[in-house]
Amino acid sequence: MHMEEYPFLIPPSSLIGTKGRDRTKKQAKEYFDWLMSVREERVKGLLEYFGECLTGDSKADLLRIGSKVTDMLRHAPFCEYEDGKISLTERGAALAADMGLLIAALILRERPHITWGIEKRKLITYNMPVLAGFPIMNPDPIRSGIAEAHSIVQGEQDSDCWWLLFDKWMEHTSGAVPSKDI
Repeated sequence: MHMEEYPFLIPPSSLIGTKGRDRTKKQAKEYFDWLMSVREERVKGLLEYFGECLTGDSKADLLRIGSKVTDMLRHAPFCEYEDGKISLTERGAALAADMGLLIAALILRERPHITWGIEKRKLITYNMPVLAGFPIMNPDPIRSGIAEAHSIVQGEQDSDCWWLLFDKWMEHTSGAVPSKDI
């Protein structure tokens, strides 16, 4: 396990301060292209940070890596205590986003009909990179990873949440027909 600082997830400078829903189509495409260009490197960095490699057994991998990530999220510099409240830091959000990207990579490996796309429907994930091909709502792996991490630091989730998220997405995509909306 590396003891150096975990890297922030910093989008292109032209997008800093913008939110997915408020981005123009051009900005959404710029963010998407940037994320697609860094996602494999981010997952590789996550695995290297924890001295891990994927074994081909998604459940075992996510339970093992998820346990390490969960332990780290509960401590500085991944979370902070202020006025008696605990919250995720930017570094914690980056770690959580990378877990979302890892889960996405595992989903793509298991479900070849799932692809990355930009959500065009006016949903909470509008203009964000999502996994396309889900029957109802296409998940945003970064938003989902960060949501899980928030629940972890609040004591509402355990380390198996990463596996459970993967399992839920796998269940939702079994036999699914790719969405034409993306």
